Amino acid sequence: MQEYEIQINGLPHTVLLDDETAAKAGLSPIVRAKARKPENKQVQPQNKEANGDDSGSASSSRKRH
Repeated sequence: MQEYEIQINGLPHTVLLDDETAAKAGLSPIVRAKARKPENKQVQPQNKEANGDDSGSASSSRKRH
């Protein structure tokens, strides 16, 4: 089964037909371009504990009174 585009009352409609039925109607399948992969990659956050950097923790930068 493939997608075919037909006109009904001047409006385009997409239908799923088998090859035999589409050939009888004289239709050709819709050719769609493949989706592109995103060029950017997901940024992985750095683990503060692995770097030994605790400057961002609340206990060392702010003291409660």
